[in-house]
Amino acid sequence: MDADRLYRWIVEVFEKDGIFEESSFSKIPKEDTEHVRFLLDYLVSKSLIKAETVGNKTRYTPQDLVKIKQLMGYEKEHERKTEKLDESLVVSIPLSLTNDLSSLINKYKDIKVVELKDVLKSLIASASKEILIASPFMEPDGIMYILDEISAAAKRGVSIKIISRDILVKKNYDFSYLDKIKGISKLYTLYEQNKINPGTTISIRDYGTNISQYSGTSTHYEGIHQKMVIVDRKSAYIGSGEIRAASFITNGEAGGLFVGRQAEFWSDFFELFWKEAKEIPKELIESKI
Repeated sequence: MDADRLYRWIVEVFEKDGIFEESSFSKIPKEDTEHVRFLLDYLVSKSLIKAETVGNKTRYTPQDLVKIKQLMGYEKEHERKTEKLDESLVVSIPLSLTNDLSSLINKYKDIKVVELKDVLKSLIASASKEILIASPFMEPDGIMYILDEISAAAKRGVSIKIISRDILVKKNYDFSYLDKIKGISKLYTLYEQNKINPGTTISIRDYGTNISQYSGTSTHYEGIHQKMVIVDRKSAYIGSGEIRAASFITNGEAGGLFVGRQAEFWSDFFELFWKEAKEIPKELIESKI
C-alpha cells in the first residue's frame, strides 16, 4: 500500500472506530506497520493523538481529527496533480508547520516552490528511458511514497540505476543497515514484478571505501552523501531530502529542481560515482533478510 492510501486508511479507521488499536494493524500488510506506527507516534508528539498503554498494547485516540486530516493532506488528495517540471525551489517541512509553509509560499508568489514528495513523484512519472537515484539513507518507509510511480516506470520500460552506501562496505550491522537492505529488496521485487520489457533493468550499486590512516588510530570513510533523482538527462532534483519517510514528514529539507544543461551536468556527476561503485547482487540482499 502506498503512503497516500495508508494515510486515508488511518483516517477512515479513526472515523469508523473512534480509536486505533493493535488489532487494526492486522488489516494492512506487515511491511506497512512500521510506517503507520511512525506516523501515529509523530501525531502523538504533536498532541493530535492520545496514546494509552493497556497491558502490552497501545491504543491511539484522535484529539483533533480535522487537524490530522489537514496535516496529512487527506482533504486535498483529489486536487493533487503531476507537477510541471520547471526549474524551481524544492522544500519539505514537518507536517506541523504545513500552514506556515503555505503562508511563506504565498508571500513569494514570484518564485516557484514545490514540495519534495510531489517533485519526486513527478520526476519518476515523467521518465521515458532512465532514472538515476543517489540515496545514501534509502528506507522502505520512503519507498512506499513512490510505489505507484516505480511500478509504472517498470511497465513503461524505464531502466533504473541507484547508488547507495554502507551495504557492501558497512560501518555497523545495526537497524539502519537492515532497514536499508529491506528497502533495496523492496525496490528489486517491485521493479521485477512490474517490468514487461526483459531488456530493461534495475541496478543498485554501493559506493564506499574504508581509508585507514597510516598511524592506525582511526578510519576515514569515502562514500556518497548527495541526494539526487535525475531523469533522462532532462530534469534533476538535487537537495538534502531523499527517499525516506523522515524527509516527507518530520524533517526540514531544501533543494532545487534543475532542467536542461544543468540536469545534464548532474547526470554526468552521478556517473562519476556509478562507474566506481560496486554492484549489489540481488542474491546478497535476499540472504540478509
